[in-house]
Amino acid sequence: RPNDSQSTSDSPETARLQALTQGLRISEIMYHPKDPNLEFLELTNIGSGSLNLKGVRFTGGIECVLPDMALEPQACVLVVGNREAFAAKHGAEMVIAAEYQGKLSNGGESIRLTVPQPGNLDIQRFKYDDNWFSSTDGDDHSLIVMDLRAPVQEWGKLTQWQPSPSKGGSPGKL
Repeated sequence: RPNDSQSTSDSPETARLQALTQGLRISEIMYHPKDPNLEFLELTNIGSGSLNLKGVRFTGGIECVLPDMALEPQACVLVVGNREAFAAKHGAEMVIAAEYQGKLSNGGESIRLTVPQPGNLDIQRFKYDDNWFSSTDGDDHSLIVMDLRAPVQEWGKLTQWQPSPSKGGSPGKL
């Protein structure tokens, strides 16, 4: 029987999941590049401590489970559709956490980033729209978040995003 003086809500895993929900954010989305092999999402740690990404998942249009790796405060990591094509275009020095299965919808879709199994808690869940900016809809610009600390409820709004300043996006460049 567990010690009644220690609540399960105080467990190290509960603390890790709470840190993930408060500190991990999607900071860039390349959903419709001219070359579909160059899709990517960028994740950023906005928290003050290191985050263990083990088991964090994307579900929906793309499927991916992140490996056991640390993401330091203010650092970012990439999740890509095609590791080889991405490295050839952007350089092998980019930190790629994982390669996902599926494709991001060119017409916009809901993105769901969740805590590890068996949890079903959203870290982020929002919908991007291809009508927001013409340059992000097939003209090789990505969507870049404007305020990483905005409430997660704001992420599905046009006002939270802007197109990348250059073609190819700005992966790994906060």
